[in-house]
Amino acid sequence: IDHHTKGFDALRRMVLSYKEDDLLAEAGVSRDQLDALYAYVVQGPTRVIAGYGLQRYEHGGLTIRLLDALMAMTGQLGRQGAGIDYAHTVLGSTVSTDRLTLSDKRYAYRPIIRAMQADILPTLNDPPLEVLYVTRANPLAQAPARSRLKQAYENIPVKIVVDQFLTETAAIADYVLPAATVFEQSDIYYSSMWHGYIQYAEQIVPPRGEARPEWEIVRDLATLLGVGEDFQYTPNDYWKMALGHVMDEADFKQLFHDGYFLLTPEKTAWEQKTFLTDDGKFHFITSLPKTIDIARAKHPPTTVRLVTIHPHKSLHSQHRRLFGSDPAVRISPLLAKQLGLSAGDWVRLSNDGGRFEGRLVYEEAMRDDIIIVEEGVSDGVHFINDLTPTALSDLGDGSTQYETFVKIEKIDRPKNLSAFESKTLSV
Repeated sequence: IDHHTKGFDALRRMVLSYKEDDLLAEAGVSRDQLDALYAYVVQGPTRVIAGYGLQRYEHGGLTIRLLDALMAMTGQLGRQGAGIDYAHTVLGSTVSTDRLTLSDKRYAYRPIIRAMQADILPTLNDPPLEVLYVTRANPLAQAPARSRLKQAYENIPVKIVVDQFLTETAAIADYVLPAATVFEQSDIYYSSMWHGYIQYAEQIVPPRGEARPEWEIVRDLATLLGVGEDFQYTPNDYWKMALGHVMDEADFKQLFHDGYFLLTPEKTAWEQKTFLTDDGKFHFITSLPKTIDIARAKHPPTTVRLVTIHPHKSLHSQHRRLFGSDPAVRISPLLAKQLGLSAGDWVRLSNDGGRFEGRLVYEEAMRDDIIIVEEGVSDGVHFINDLTPTALSDLGDGSTQYETFVKIEKIDRPKNLSAFESKTLSV
């Protein structure tokens, strides 16, 4: 603390200005649990693996900074086997994206924050939007304020979606271009934020029907638009554009032979205890936003926080059509009792954004002040992301999808359940 940090005394004063009992009550943690956590952290080495949903709150960045502070003040940073993992972006940042995206040729563009599409797209009139091109995403099942976003998309004259499935977004497109799957083309992947390896996978079967690798689709579209000279490359050319600055011919040969290659060897982060600040020291957060104590007061006391987590069986909405769409509303038994509800009840969730109907499922280990629905889920008519807001977190470009508050009321069993959905719900 004395040699490698700045602001600890101010942080200490800030923390001690709060009553301990109030902080424990707000966090839902007992004194015994706090004591156990303290003993565990200080004995070390201790490593915190932060869930990748912590930033989806109004003060998500603040939460991460306070976790960083806990690790710094207990001497866990720069220590082998210790520290904090939030997002291991070293592997992805190694890829030379500037070369792949031709950023030097981009002369007129309007960047749009994805979480705020429903707000921003209707305002873009100079010039007006003429074409929507969607790839690697299904925003109508994921982005906030779905109904407003769908209307904004439908107002765009030409809509093109590249995908492997007829997703909710593809369903409103004028043109759907089928993309080859990972089994139908050779490619290099970095598939995890937990290690430094890249993988090479060879094509197993040819693409079915009219499906094509996306690099071919982009190349031919560019040719039709008169800019094809910048896209006349093979996959091998693109791989070397992306990684040639950190891999030589022998490295590529090893990758193609073994199927994997250690691109970014593991090392102890901040081992020299020199940080990316002007003075090289770790800077503690020294004050909290004034709104931090009244964040919940903005919402009526009759509402419950809705948390839309990643699906258990799919990456976002990619594989959900293989398993069905189970509109399960997960709740703790205590909260259900307080609301006069029981497991198996059908309920309606609603707020100014829309509504969603689902079946209550008990989760014993859940907090008693939230309900959980998987992201991208539909009840057959409504989508859960109709309820999520378009506001941004304190990180600046991330959504506050966990700052969703809904009314919850018991309803009769919906009559529009398909046979498959009924079977799924009974499992």
